[in-house]
Parts: sequence; C-alpha cells; structure tokens
Amino acid sequence: QRVFIHPSSVNFKNITFRDSNFLLYGERFMQPASNLSVGAGGSANESKILLRDITEITPFPLLFFGGRLETQFLGGTISIDGWIRLSAPGRVVALVQAARAELDTLLLSKIRDPDRDLHSSGLLQLICRLFDTDGLG
Repeated sequence: QRVFIHPSSVNFKNITFRDSNFLLYGERFMQPASNLSVGAGGSANESKILLRDITEITPFPLLFFGGRLETQFLGGTISIDGWIRLSAPGRVVALVQAARAELDTLLLSKIRDPDRDLHSSGLLQLICRLFDTDGLG
C-alpha cells in the first residue's frame, strides 16, 4: 500500500534515505481528498495515507526489536513478523537468531530485576556496535 510523508515532517523533502528501505513512523492517518495539498501528493479525487514522525531504520534494529523472527538457515533468509524478509549467509542467520534469543532473555531478566546492571553486558555492547556500524565495523 502506498503511503506519503506528511508535509509537516522534517523528512518531507527527502527523495532518498541513507542506506535503508525501512522507515518507522509515529503516526499514520488517512487524509480526506478535500484536505490534501498538491505538495502531499494529493489529487482532487482520492484520499491518501500520510505518515508523520518518521525516521529511517536499518535492518539490525528491526532484527533485534522488530517482532517474531522466522529463520531459514539453508536458504539464508530471516523473516520478521512474516512480512519483512532479509537475506544473509546461513551462519549470519544463525548468529542473529541466537543473539536475539539472548537479548530477549537479558531484557526479561532486567524487567524481573530492575536494579540489575546491564552496562557491562558483552551482548549489549556487541548489539550497540552492530547498530552503530550497520554490521560493517
């Protein structure tokens, strides 16, 4: 389904985004055709779905926080919530799946014990490095 960036968004004039095909949004709403401006991609005959409060997101945050993972080691694919599909070598798929399971366990332990210090967690340091370098560093 095609959506449009709301004209009040700081990203409205972006034609392309840095490195990703994924955007997170805070608000999604239907704009009636009578309220559309030409700048919002509107026409006089149809309503548009507009997104506001958007930001680009790379695949690693999606893999660790985006929903249920389905993995195919031999096929080299990871599916997030059954609709976002990413490809990677089988060993990377296995590493992501294992690290995600460990992160889920770590976060649950923090919920059970809010005083638990996670700053020295090697897993969290690794995940932060993945996010910072997009897996290239």
